[in-house]
Amino acid sequence: TRTDYRIFAKFTGFFLFSMRFLLPFQPTFVCMFFVSHLRRRTSELLLAGLSCSFILASGIVKDFGRAVMGGVVAQWWAKVPFSGTMISRLMGEVSEGWMPAVVGLHFFPLFLISVWFLNQFPKPTESDIVGRTERETMDGSERLLFLKHFF
Repeated sequence: TRTDYRIFAKFTGFFLFSMRFLLPFQPTFVCMFFVSHLRRRTSELLLAGLSCSFILASGIVKDFGRAVMGGVVAQWWAKVPFSGTMISRLMGEVSEGWMPAVVGLHFFPLFLISVWFLNQFPKPTESDIVGRTERETMDGSERLLFLKHFF
């Protein structure tokens, strides 16, 4: 994802226009990765909590992106000892094209920690498997009945 955003910052024209439609699919794949992990190992309650956290995180990342473009994050880095001043000078006020890559780099360590925590969940025991209902796929007529039931 980070590489695509760096490429995104370099190009203009039709390529830039098409990337605006293709890049949102990548967070969807990340979401699918987390959901598939949780679906195998935990309850539906955690999936509902994860959905709420994605909605909240979207707003936080947008605010962080505005702060990056405004230079607020660079000012914060200037106060960090050792490498902070160097990072602050490199960042400054980030352009709109580079903002997704810079924000992604800031959140990448949190992503790695989250993946590590997900892998710490134990595999379902035999009693967990027995206590759950197996999901069956619906065909077209069953989906239509399902929609009619709720609408």
